[in-house]
Amino acid sequence: MCDLSIIIPVFNNSRSIKHCLQSIFDNKTKYEYEVILVCDPSTDNTNKIIDEFAKKYNNIFIYNVSDRHIAKARDKGIKSAQGKYLMFIDADDCYTNDAIETMINLIKDNDADIGVGNYYYLRTNKKEKNIFATKKTYNNKQMVKALLNDTFMHGFMWNKIYKKELFNEDIFIANKNIIREDVLTNIQIFMRANKLVSTTKPMYIYDKRYESATSKTNPTRVPTLLNIYALEKYIIQQEKPELLKIFNSRKLHRKLLLLGDLFIVKDGYEKEEYKEFKSFAFKQLKQIEKENPIKPTNKAYSKLISEYASK
Repeated sequence: MCDLSIIIPVFNNSRSIKHCLQSIFDNKTKYEYEVILVCDPSTDNTNKIIDEFAKKYNNIFIYNVSDRHIAKARDKGIKSAQGKYLMFIDADDCYTNDAIETMINLIKDNDADIGVGNYYYLRTNKKEKNIFATKKTYNNKQMVKALLNDTFMHGFMWNKIYKKELFNEDIFIANKNIIREDVLTNIQIFMRANKLVSTTKPMYIYDKRYESATSKTNPTRVPTLLNIYALEKYIIQQEKPELLKIFNSRKLHRKLLLLGDLFIVKDGYEKEEYKEFKSFAFKQLKQIEKENPIKPTNKAYSKLISEYASK
């Protein structure tokens, strides 16, 4: 048993994994922690770099998986974790040198279930502080609302610390990698939590320099967003229907996010094709918002709901 488990899914990260791991071990902290690396078989030098760190530090634990599924890799790490608290870091990113101390103190001192830290963006070689962070305490209803608002809370898992006990019950994981898989995890975990506390202090450096171009042309991006909206509504109506009012109040916000994703994928379509696709997407969104309760039989957005219902 230790204070904290830090979980890192890894695949072909030779460019960044050394910097990522070093940022963890450069932390000065009184807390005991373990680093759990969940590795898909890499074809670059990632494993060699990890092995070098494992020889140097005895609190690194390596687990191998083989399906290149980020959420399942995280789940493997969660089930293997010995820490009272959990943090997650992407292998492309890094921590500030006081991230561990900052986040454990945040959640312990406030007797919270979840702590949310601030972060920096790294674009080109310029580091920019996220300006939307707030210092605040949230109850269950407030934190779910903040997550659905997606202003500073975001669906990210990497800027948060969680009590491990929140994950004692299995969480739903989509059968395939999807965009925004963090959101699906967080909506389930937030529903279980009673208290969340946030800070404006940065603890994470989010490296946007190497974002995959394929995510911008991914044809599943918009359908996945609609599926997630439908599943969010379904989870809320199944587990905490009293929070449906919050979901229903976010119509404008969902439209703006949908417009943003449509703009991102626009270059992948011919003009008329894009016009039809955009019209279809907004019709589906309207249908999701109109249905009370949401129908898991609707083929347009029932895939994730069907998977969730059979978990």
